[in-house]
Amino acid sequence: MTSPTKGAWGPSAIVTLLALLLLHAGPIEAAFARTASCMQTSRIRSIESVDARTARFTLWNRTIWLNTFRSACGVSGFKGFTYKTPTGQLCSGGTMRAVGTGNTSVCILGKFEEVPPPGH
Repeated sequence: MTSPTKGAWGPSAIVTLLALLLLHAGPIEAAFARTASCMQTSRIRSIESVDARTARFTLWNRTIWLNTFRSACGVSGFKGFTYKTPTGQLCSGGTMRAVGTGNTSVCILGKFEEVPPPGH
């Protein structure tokens, strides 16, 4: 059996490792953002289009969740979204319709990702 190199994980190495982790706290924290497969429709205050692939859900408790559609959803002349759900939930793989002037596009939902509040 071989012994580890003397001082390989001594106090200075541990301090260096902790300093590196603290420097990168933003990306590490972002990696732990909450995700959800479904969203209760009764919790939704509003839904806004961010772009052709993303919708922003603002809940009554003021938290914000993003949903990236599985494919681009035509929102030209966008007026809003409509949905029907017998379960009271919008879920990944489910659909919403982007209602525009003269057209309606079907948007297939992906996972919901919570947007951390500012300063977190």
